[in-house]
Amino acid sequence: MPLVVIMDLNLEKIKWIATDIDGTLKPNNAEYIESERQQFLKYVQAGAPIGIITGRPVHGALYFAKIYGIEKAPLVACNGAVVYHAGKFISRRPLNAYPLLSYLEEADKLGASTLINVQDREFCYRETPWIKQVRKDRDPFPLLPANFFDAQGQAIEPVYKLTINGQASAAMGEYLQKVKRLFSAAYEVVVYGQMGLEITAKGVNKASGLVELAEYLKIDPAAVAAIGDNENDVQMLQTAGVGVAVANAFPAAKKVADYVCTQAATAGVNEFLQLVMQEREA
Repeated sequence: MPLVVIMDLNLEKIKWIATDIDGTLKPNNAEYIESERQQFLKYVQAGAPIGIITGRPVHGALYFAKIYGIEKAPLVACNGAVVYHAGKFISRRPLNAYPLLSYLEEADKLGASTLINVQDREFCYRETPWIKQVRKDRDPFPLLPANFFDAQGQAIEPVYKLTINGQASAAMGEYLQKVKRLFSAAYEVVVYGQMGLEITAKGVNKASGLVELAEYLKIDPAAVAAIGDNENDVQMLQTAGVGVAVANAFPAAKKVADYVCTQAATAGVNEFLQLVMQEREA
């Protein structure tokens, strides 16, 4: 990889790098590309200060953290609702999922799949064809227990994120916009075109997770660089000292980024790590 000189990012201030997983650290169509993973591992072994910030739950984040050699680093999961490190939950910010249940029924009628994130797993609201197709040993997506909510609407364990995934269509798009319109005042709602959305508690997003992570690390958020690709990364890229979008990022992420990589996914992360390590060696 050729050396790249960037004069205006002030990389000397960067003390931590937070990277998204899907479409960023890992390619969308594979868990890893071995040559790119090996290059990433070289940067980690050389002391690159990097950890994960993701919409995935903790167990999913740890799975990929191990693949990429950063399982000992602190991480942010569930779009900022959980900060975790070394077997301990540093912070947890659940949402009140009960008011959303009737709208999950509507998503179900549209053929969408709903995932409900709790501390160590993800429940599915219905066993849809998509759920049956993507189930794995590490992501079994058990069916939400019938008694998960009591008569008063209290969940038997905290819920950190709701995810709805469906086939893109006009009807699905209308439904997603309706949910955003109705619930944005009380929740964080991120919509992905006409295909899906994610819901967390109000004020909980990757940007808030980045701030909590920085507090845990005892550094200023301005000393954190964040790398992402999607709609749920936008606020994080704006909050970080340096916001980075990989080449395959959606336009919304590229628009707010301080630096747009010339390469996609893992190779793009490696590209930015090279810049940081190059600055450290200067």
